[in-house]
Amino acid sequence: MDYEDPIAQVFAGEDIDMDSFVNVMGPDSNTRARNMAMDPFASAVFFNFIIRTTLETPMGIRTLQCQIESGTGIFGVVNGYFGVIEAQGRGSLHVHMLLWLKNSDVPAPA
Repeated sequence: MDYEDPIAQVFAGEDIDMDSFVNVMGPDSNTRARNMAMDPFASAVFFNFIIRTTLETPMGIRTLQCQIESGTGIFGVVNGYFGVIEAQGRGSLHVHMLLWLKNSDVPAPA
């Protein structure tokens, strides 16, 4: 959940030193949840950060201003991808994503 992640708390304005992070320090769970509920923009920025990092690091996809670069990721080269973003009942965002891999088998027609 976004409110449990210290990076989300940094985006919400908490002063957390990520270089010397101790998970029992900082705001309690109620404060963390309140931070995200009171700052939906910080929650959206955190979501964008996580999605971009997930695409870039393991998948090899970099999104630039006007183009997308695809390198080799953990599954190979991604030829294309499509994602739909939805809001859950409590307002947090999540994504459903499909990836098309270069040189992968095409399913046979039924």
